[in-house]
Amino acid sequence: MYEKKVLGLEESLKTVEAMVAENKKQGGFPIAIAIVDEHGDIICYAKMDSVPKAPGEVQGYLDSGGYMAIKKAFTAAHFRGDAKKLSEMMSKMDRKISVDFDARYVALSQGGATAIVKPGEKTVYGAIGVGGRVPGEGDEEMAQYGLKFIQDILWPSK
Repeated sequence: MYEKKVLGLEESLKTVEAMVAENKKQGGFPIAIAIVDEHGDIICYAKMDSVPKAPGEVQGYLDSGGYMAIKKAFTAAHFRGDAKKLSEMMSKMDRKISVDFDARYVALSQGGATAIVKPGEKTVYGAIGVGGRVPGEGDEEMAQYGLKFIQDILWPSK
């Protein structure tokens, strides 16, 4: 029988709590965090008060930093990578992922999303998306912090 470790709510909640605490240490700029499973389904989502709108977008719910966190995580899970690398790849092909593929996808040059993988392996267990910080100033760093934290929970160093 094939068995596979799956990402659960307990690890996801601990990771979101750690990311919020780390964000507060860094000044507390309002952010949203989404953790999804390998299929892009939401396991855990948190949005701090006053998360700003995504820059350069039309006003409304779908452009909020909170919704961007969800889209980033969904994209990273489906494409088995991070939003920054995906954006670079799409740019080289002169394509826009949300137009040419699916409106639920997003590829942003500033990053803020990463797939959750066991170090040294390629199996994707889920993804983390972060939205709300000023572009280029923290979404990517916070996503990487969350990745390291959840990896330490799932696969502790011996």
